[in-house]
Amino acid sequence: MARGYTLVELLLVLVLTVILAIDVASHAPGPSLNAAAVASQVEAAVRLAQIDSMTKGAPYCVTFGAASYTLATQDCTQPVTDPLTGQATVTLPAGMTLGISGVPTQNVQFTGNGMPYYANGATPTEAQVLAVPPATVSVTNGSATSSFAITPQTGAVVP
Repeated sequence: MARGYTLVELLLVLVLTVILAIDVASHAPGPSLNAAAVASQVEAAVRLAQIDSMTKGAPYCVTFGAASYTLATQDCTQPVTDPLTGQATVTLPAGMTLGISGVPTQNVQFTGNGMPYYANGATPTEAQVLAVPPATVSVTNGSATSSFAITPQTGAVVP
């Protein structure tokens, strides 16, 4: 009695392997994962700015461009290195865009106690800080968009 596999059995295993490989490839991450991953990175930068403002007792700022963001101190003009990327201005991957909505400026600043405000680098009054609207930050890659919100007064970042 011969031992081993027949040609039919080997071909059947090969066909099943190809079918499984095609199925796995069709479920591979697409642009939505990339947008979500980059939004998570931007979210971390916003949280870093808030934490730095609270621990150092000085205002920190994140300025949003069409495809980049910049971390800075004081009046949004003194760049700070993002520890995740090693850069002060982080450019998004090709094809991705970044935007902030619901607020009058393209930046979010945090007071020394971590409260968000939007005053283009100027020192805010208490009334400005208390009247801050919620902001929504969005990262878009083609048709995939991932967003998070910055809540008023507490500055909590909510995915």
